[in-house]
Amino acid sequence: MIFFKQLRLNIKTHGWPLCILLVTVMLAACDQPEKIAPVSFLLPDAEDMQKRGQLPSGSLLDEIKQRGKLTVLTTNLPSTYYYDRNDKLAGPEYDMTKSFAESLQVEVEYKVYDSTKAVIDALRKNQGDIAAAGLTVNDVRKSEFDFGPVYQTTNEYLVCHRSKKNIKNKDELKGLEIIVAAESSYIESIKSYSEMSWTESQDFNTEDLLAQVAEKKIECTISDSTLYMLERRYHTEIQKKYVFAEGSELAWMINKNNDRLKRAISDWFEKYQDDYELAHVMEKYYGYVETFDYVDTHRFLDRVQTRLP
Repeated sequence: MIFFKQLRLNIKTHGWPLCILLVTVMLAACDQPEKIAPVSFLLPDAEDMQKRGQLPSGSLLDEIKQRGKLTVLTTNLPSTYYYDRNDKLAGPEYDMTKSFAESLQVEVEYKVYDSTKAVIDALRKNQGDIAAAGLTVNDVRKSEFDFGPVYQTTNEYLVCHRSKKNIKNKDELKGLEIIVAAESSYIESIKSYSEMSWTESQDFNTEDLLAQVAEKKIECTISDSTLYMLERRYHTEIQKKYVFAEGSELAWMINKNNDRLKRAISDWFEKYQDDYELAHVMEKYYGYVETFDYVDTHRFLDRVQTRLP
């Protein structure tokens, strides 16, 4: 009733054309059900933001091929990547990543960091395609990253100055000063040892800490067996005192959601292994380190320091 009274008023005031338009609009509105658009406000948590950062806009493998370059994140260590006596690039990770890049018919760019922590942080920020730095496979890292095939297994040692007595059991770990490189895999291995305490070093990598053990600047550190065997030839005063873990697996690490790149690494590795290239690399860099004579090595290093200019 109110509607029709208002209509008569509009006819008198504005005339028929405007009133016809008004009626049409109002009737159309009556025929439409009321709709309310759903609105939700979600604040992304750290995990969600991390996943968003790892979701590629396209295939990373295609991107690598298009740019013609594979970017590798690594460390400057004798067990990874370094310049040899002839000022040429060398190292197990260098040889393997170079071979993989050749299989993709692209060049390689190396970004070298001071520590494992820095390498992993760079991978999180998508500053490289592959992290190849002697990285141990463990559950914590697998929850965030994907790994390629395992190319080597190592042990994890407690390393102290050779003058310190051997550690026979867990109880003797109590009271030791143990400094461990930050975000290294060793931390996961020693968490179950309630008998001991340790400190993470944000400033030094494992190679640096081994040198400090040799100079008695710190009491002990933890190292994988491969790096330890290489470093003891230069720091003869270091010695393994206890084994924390055996059979730790090393592999390349990539961000998740890059299945095509992961498949390409696996395909390359299968051929690399079948062609005995992996065995050649292991023999090239580690074949000689098993043989170690403390007296002869120590005498040789002394002569180098005293007789060479």
